[in-house]
Amino acid sequence: ETQPIFDWWQWFETDSGRDGGVVEISTDDGATWSVAHPEGGYPCPALAPGSALAGKPAFSGASDGWEYQSIDLSPFTTHGEVWLRFYFAADGTNHSPGWYIDDIGLHEAFGVVKGRVNLDYRVNNAGAKIEVPEQGIFAYSDSAGNFFIDSVKAGSWNLVCERDSFVTQTHGPFSIARNETLVVDFLMPPILMSTNFDTNSAGGVAEPPHGWQWGRPDSLAAPPYGANSDSLCWGTNLAGNYVNNADWKLDFVVFLAANNPHMQVYQWYKLAGEYAGFFWDGANVKVANYYDTVWTVVPAVHKGYDGYVSSHNEIMGGEPCFGGMGYGDSWHREIFDLSMHAMDTVVIRFHLGADGAGTARGWYIDDLVILDYETPGIGQDAVIWKPDNIQMTAYPNPFNAAVSIEFILPTEGVTTIDIIDMTGRLVNRLIDGEYLAGGVHSRRWNGTDFSGAVAPTGIYLAKITSGKATASRTLLLIK
Repeated sequence: ETQPIFDWWQWFETDSGRDGGVVEISTDDGATWSVAHPEGGYPCPALAPGSALAGKPAFSGASDGWEYQSIDLSPFTTHGEVWLRFYFAADGTNHSPGWYIDDIGLHEAFGVVKGRVNLDYRVNNAGAKIEVPEQGIFAYSDSAGNFFIDSVKAGSWNLVCERDSFVTQTHGPFSIARNETLVVDFLMPPILMSTNFDTNSAGGVAEPPHGWQWGRPDSLAAPPYGANSDSLCWGTNLAGNYVNNADWKLDFVVFLAANNPHMQVYQWYKLAGEYAGFFWDGANVKVANYYDTVWTVVPAVHKGYDGYVSSHNEIMGGEPCFGGMGYGDSWHREIFDLSMHAMDTVVIRFHLGADGAGTARGWYIDDLVILDYETPGIGQDAVIWKPDNIQMTAYPNPFNAAVSIEFILPTEGVTTIDIIDMTGRLVNRLIDGEYLAGGVHSRRWNGTDFSGAVAPTGIYLAKITSGKATASRTLLLIK
């Protein structure tokens, strides 16, 4: 018990200052007893001589009807079992009704968590589940968004608010004391689109039809050896390279019913040609209003574009782009700011443009989510479609100085990330039993061991354990 409380209701009427009762506690099976002090104290600091409790504090005089009393037993938790007794004593002078007790209880110290959920752009705010996952207690919001969770144990906990089609929000860890009422409000941005492409193509339209493809990457052809999550994704050629002079587009029509829409997508790319800071072949994301053909490049606000397409490229010359052979050759996350088209129906275009001087594996996308986010630049915990198992990527990989390990947890849990060498030796621990909410997280390994010494060149394993789920990713450190 983290904070055990012994409580009861009582009524008393005694000869004030002479007769009364006290609660005593024993930690040695009744061999010795000491006064246990109620949280509100005793009304009489010491009974007068003449009774067995002379000199001790007591409930003496008259209560104001039935009253609640409690004793915090936290100081006695190290003793294991304790005994408690109600001890009443009187002198021989006057007679009074005495001391009555009822509804004795022993329980944890509890507080209350309440608040309001705002399902953004909705009038009816019902149906959000608000949970203290460590305790397994939860409540649902009503139509006004109000929720109330009583019997929250005193201590430090997390609060998770989730609702289908909205971004899961977390609060915590927070501390709550006994009898405290904590007010927590949640703003739930809507998820405007969410797909991992495993059950369907999400309505993507390829132009030309023989360009972008939806399906399973051919692991025998070349990397990537699979989709970012599960098995299917979109790619410029699932079984080989794109072609010279490719002008390949992949379009999605979306209604951006939000004030600050952002798109998150996982991507992998290798694009041919780079010289003097410019790329011969490039790829970027564009957007246009559904009712016109004015295309603009969408800002990439997480890692960002790698540079610009060379002017000799007649398709995308001068545009910001992803490019090169070594900047995107592992699955990694990128975020795009669509806020300039808030409340519009738009076409979002993934565009690859090549010159005629050689090709490479191309551009692949997976796990696309569009949502409303109040602050430009989505934070690490701001998403998401959650997989059935842990998903993880590492970027860059191979790496020299540091590698970013990004992962998605399907649910909250106590999480550990270990770095292990090929002999099975634990080299470093990036997360040590930390409670993490479900969703996207990341950690950075700078290639050092526990002592801070630089680890030697070699192959390492990043292993994530969260609850009963595990996942691992091979890392290649090159010094």
